[in-house]
Amino acid sequence: MMQISPGSKRPLAILLSLAVGLALSGCAIRLIADYDEHVDKATTEIQRKVESFLIKLERSVGTPAADYSQHVALYDDVRVDLSALKVRASAIPKNSITVEQIDLVSDSWSKLEQLHKIGFKTREEIAPLRRNFNQAFTQILKLELAKKRGE
Repeated sequence: MMQISPGSKRPLAILLSLAVGLALSGCAIRLIADYDEHVDKATTEIQRKVESFLIKLERSVGTPAADYSQHVALYDDVRVDLSALKVRASAIPKNSITVEQIDLVSDSWSKLEQLHKIGFKTREEIAPLRRNFNQAFTQILKLELAKKRGE
């Protein structure tokens, strides 16, 4: 058995070799979740529902068809979709950013419902709501697509 003297540089060389070997072996640390096709598709579907609703609401402002009472089922439906999406995203390790973004959309959906209960007077009130929802959905999708590309 070979003895290593206290001043020897051999232990340091061995440790450095191990460290370089591990680094080159492809050990990667993931700081964010992998891409999830279900999150991608579900987000797109919810965005389509919200956009369709906003278009119909925009066209019917000022008529009984625009009344909140005519759309309660849709509010519930989208809320269920967002809840299911959040549960799915929460089940994926290191996915807190996506979960936070879904929470923001859910909060915006609740605020839209509150505004709708008060009532919309003009079509122009809908445009900024559409922009905000589309920006939120775009952020979720951008993150998922970046995950898909491995960024």
